[in-house]
Formats: sequence, structure tokens, C-alpha cells
Amino acid sequence: DSKPELQGLSDEVDLMIGAIRETDHQLAEDKRATVEELVQLAALEEHRGAVSLLAKWADESNSPTAVAWNKQAAGQGDPESMARLGIYYSVGKHVEPSAPEAVKWFGEAAEQGQVDALYYLGECYLFGKGVEEDTTKGVDYLRQAREQGDAKASDTLATCYAQGKGVERDLSQAREFYEEAIERGNPASFAKLGATYMVGGDQSEPEKAYTLFLKGADVGDPGAMAFTAVCLELGR
Repeated sequence: DSKPELQGLSDEVDLMIGAIRETDHQLAEDKRATVEELVQLAALEEHRGAVSLLAKWADESNSPTAVAWNKQAAGQGDPESMARLGIYYSVGKHVEPSAPEAVKWFGEAAEQGQVDALYYLGECYLFGKGVEEDTTKGVDYLRQAREQGDAKASDTLATCYAQGKGVERDLSQAREFYEEAIERGNPASFAKLGATYMVGGDQSEPEKAYTLFLKGADVGDPGAMAFTAVCLELGR
């Protein structure tokens, strides 16, 4: 039977969880203990929103319960938890690393359009991690993630065009996607964009490349710093 504390309170729990999400999970200190207790109680009753919230909190606090809560939330259909499980198995966080298991969870989340899962699944296919390499399929997943505004996807797609991996090599398109990645907040794209202006021939613009390396270095990107040092050593 349901616990007395939660009988008839499903709507109130939904409202509380909605309010927590609207404030980006920033709980007032004087209310934190009460809210967390109510979420715990609701989760024990398998309230979907509460389980998903506890899965997120367990992940953020690096709790050893993260896998259990995220698996429970994933079993209830939560794509965010599926994507987290994919990351856990990909990097060996809380679990033994398993690329095939990571692909499984990324795939389930990607079916619901979860953006991180689309990106990581794209990488898995692009480089054959846990699945047979299929660069065309990898690029397709990256495109889907990019369409949702993912900066990593813009950056990786740019590299695909710069290298001709899964697509026809197209330096202009590569530059456009690197610029998009920069606008979306990916600092590592400065160095990569700069490198496209160091290719030689009529598409080479060393001064523009150096300017981009400096901008990347200013925001702390190690790759841009390294390129800047090389340019200085070469007198550029």
C-alpha cells in the first residue's frame, strides 16, 4: 500500500518537482532537508518524476547509488538517465567499462531524441566504439545533435568535413561548423578553426590563424596555447 505521507499527494509532488526544475535545482538551505525527504518518499513509491530527480542528484553528487537510481529511472523511460548510464559504461564511472553496454544505453536515449546520447552515439559509430564503425551513421547522429544546438556536435562535424570522414572533404563547411561551435561555447574550436587556415595553398591565411589561436589561448584552451607558442617560435 502507498505510504500515508503520499496518499493523494501525487499532484503536489509533481508541482514541487516542477518548481525544483524551474529553479535549476537550486534549493533554499532552510527547505532543502524537507524537500529531499519528500522526494525520497515519492521515489520509494516509484513516482517517476521523483526517481528521475534522485537519479540526477545522485549523479551530480557522484554517489555510489547513482547507477541504481539511474537504472530505475531509465526503466521508467527517462532518457536523461539512459544517457547518463551510457556515459558511465563508456568511461567506467561506478561500473566496469563496457563500450557495447554504453552503445545500448545511448541508443535507447537517442530514440527519444536525447541530445547527449545522439552526440555520443554518433561518436561510437564514427570511431567504431562498441559497435561496427559506420561513419555515415555516425555523421547522421551528429547532425541530429547539432540541430538541437549541441556545440560538441558542431565541432566534431567540422572535423569530419576537415578530414573527409563520413562526408566529402569540404574546408569551407568545416570552418562554418567550427565557427558555430565557438558561438555555442566550445573553446577548443578556436584552435581547430585556426588550423584550417594553416593548410597551405590559396586557402592559407596564417595571420587569421594566429588571431584565432590567440583567442583560444585567452579562454584557456591548451591546444590554442600550443599553436600560439609554435607561431611565436616561428616568428608569426
